[in-house]
Amino acid sequence: MNTEIPCPSCKSAIHLETDALLAGTHFTCSGCGATVSLSNGSKPVVSNAMQEFEKLMKTQGKNPK
Repeated sequence: MNTEIPCPSCKSAIHLETDALLAGTHFTCSGCGATVSLSNGSKPVVSNAMQEFEKLMKTQGKNPK
């Protein structure tokens, strides 16, 4: 799923793909060059949250991807 988050340094939008983020890809802020990634400990938590979100979207008749 494509989404965006605010850069923790400059608050510019960082566009990212959640599957790539879970796979270990780092995303870089175009405003200041800061990078965003997930720690190994966060990956299972985020993965579970995304699976639950996708289930919820499907029950609403929406395709999250």
